[in-house]
Amino acid sequence: MNLTLVTLNVFNNPDSRAGEREPLIVGELERLDPAIVCLQEVDLDAAQVQRWAEALDYRSFHLPNPGAAGGIKSLAMLARLPVEALDVLELPRDDRALRLHLDGVDVVTTHLLYDPTRAGSEVRVEQAERLVQWLRADVPNIVAGDFNSVPDGRTVAVMRRAGLRPAGRSDWTHPTPLVDIPGASERRAAVDHILVSEGIDVDDYGVCFGDSSDDDPALYPSDHRGLMARLTIP
Repeated sequence: MNLTLVTLNVFNNPDSRAGEREPLIVGELERLDPAIVCLQEVDLDAAQVQRWAEALDYRSFHLPNPGAAGGIKSLAMLARLPVEALDVLELPRDDRALRLHLDGVDVVTTHLLYDPTRAGSEVRVEQAERLVQWLRADVPNIVAGDFNSVPDGRTVAVMRRAGLRPAGRSDWTHPTPLVDIPGASERRAAVDHILVSEGIDVDDYGVCFGDSSDDDPALYPSDHRGLMARLTIP
């Protein structure tokens, strides 16, 4: 099976010009035409992702998360492939993971803790350990989202030890110029990942959602850049 997958942290923030950014997100999804879309930080209300699903002919699967960070860490997935079942995993510190069972492959999206301290790293490692224990061993797995961990960090190392590897490398995914963060260019890091299990071939990989609006150079789709992978699944 050939499958194109995209992941994006949408940046659900009331002061983030969300309404203006929405056409940029929908337009990039239309251009990329993925079969599966993994979304983090969507609106707590399912109406946002339902609009995107209806505009682009997807089924939407929305997982609200009112407990984490004031509700901004809700998850969603859009799918054009048949979905056999849906599962939810509760993670430490009120984070969650959403899994879709497709025909012959499981796809998971998640958003792990943001806390740039040693204590935060310990929590992310615990979250990752819980996540890999939850994965089914009898099917190929794809896990995508905002891990708040660089490729060589301890959190991604947990995933690697469980047989998941990054589908590719990017120089950075966060932050874009959408947010005014002092020293942002020095703080850029690759914290979003698409991880695949053994046997899945990566035919193409790259960064997406990275361009600003033609009409407003300060307006980007999100404070994150997204990732795209074209995969062949046995």
